[in-house]
Amino acid sequence: MNTLDEQTYTTRLYDAAKDNGLETGDFFKLVYRVLIGRSHGPKLASFLETIGREKALEILSRY
Repeated sequence: MNTLDEQTYTTRLYDAAKDNGLETGDFFKLVYRVLIGRSHGPKLASFLETIGREKALEILSRY
């Protein structure tokens, strides 16, 4: 995910929700809680693109 654009991030996020049997709204709320401690926030794909793969994986690996 190093060089993904925003649209690719978005597609992969929706795919991850679907692949795990979650409603997209629930999935996004969960990811926001893990990443920033809130149920909503900036556009998730843009946020992930901004913080980068390593930082996102560092945070997510705690869970």
